Order: sequence, then structure tokens, then C-alpha cells
Amino acid sequence: MKTKKKIQIIETVTTQEAKFCLFCGKKIITNSGFKKCPHLLFVATSEGGIEFVSPLIKEKISENKDIYTQLKNLPYPDSFMIIDSQPPPAMIELYIGLTPLLWGE
Repeated sequence: MKTKKKIQIIETVTTQEAKFCLFCGKKIITNSGFKKCPHLLFVATSEGGIEFVSPLIKEKISENKDIYTQLKNLPYPDSFMIIDSQPPPAMIELYIGLTPLLWGE
């Protein structure tokens, strides 16, 4: 039986730091929000849900279902989901999806 290849997961625990694209180096997360780059698949949080979804996966994501489960099961094995857990008192998880596939800006 073939196993379905999924997005790779990287887990980090940080405070409010800037985040950069693993493919082009562009700053994508800042203290004031996020900036798109052509590798950004999604930006979401455990509390607020989806903030951005790229056209590549727009039809694969439903706001009515558990967002974490949907994102971790995306069929993009060469892509990454960074799960950035904020320490107390925030205790929020930030989900950032990055792919080598270019979709545009």
C-alpha cells in the first residue's frame, strides 16, 4: 500500500520574532502582520483561523473543518508547515506554509 506523502512539519517555540521564507529569504511575518511571497501557501493561527491561503490550495481548505488537521494533511511533500508556538501567556500557535512551487504574488 502506498502512503500518502504530506507536507513536512517544523515545530518551533518563539516569542514575537520575524519569520522569513525558507526558499527566497523574504520577510513574511512581522510584528504588524504578514507579507506575501510567491512561496507562501498559508498563514493561520490556532485562535483566529485562516488569514491567508494561496490559490494553489484554496479549494483544498474549508473554514468549517479543523484547520490544523487540514493543513498538516496537505499533499505537498516538498513543502513545509512551520508551527510556531507562543509561550505563556499567549499560548497561540502560528501556522505558516511554504512551498518551492511558485504561485505568484
